Amino acid sequence: MDDTLRTRYAALVSWYEPTESFQAIIKPLVASAIGRSNLKFRPDAEYFLIVNCSEMILRPYGEPIPKPPIWWEPGERPSTLPVFRGLKPDTVVPMIEKALDIVIANVIASDEEVSSHEVLLAIDRGWKELAEMLWWG
Repeated sequence: MDDTLRTRYAALVSWYEPTESFQAIIKPLVASAIGRSNLKFRPDAEYFLIVNCSEMILRPYGEPIPKPPIWWEPGERPSTLPVFRGLKPDTVVPMIEKALDIVIANVIASDEEVSSHEVLLAIDRGWKELAEMLWWG
């Protein structure tokens, strides 16, 4: 990976700012999962996991999502979409931990650092289990 790009991804990991207080758990969850793996992850791979866990799991599953104004009925006031299966941020965290474990278990170790591309391939290898667990089927 280009050194300048590596530095930029490392900065994004360092500067990652959750939009909601409960999203602050994502970065430590990713760091913990990576630490347990004994694999070396490039900054782009770490950032990919942070963004995906935050934006593709925590936010749609456990965060209040405002109903877009274009969907409002006449006279309707601002509201949020119904929660998904009654999940809340604290009930989604164990799902994120499990998803991270599945993805990292599917990383094919090599002498090189794990890239975001390898994380994508690991997601593909673990897709059946992830899709079942996260209702992506």
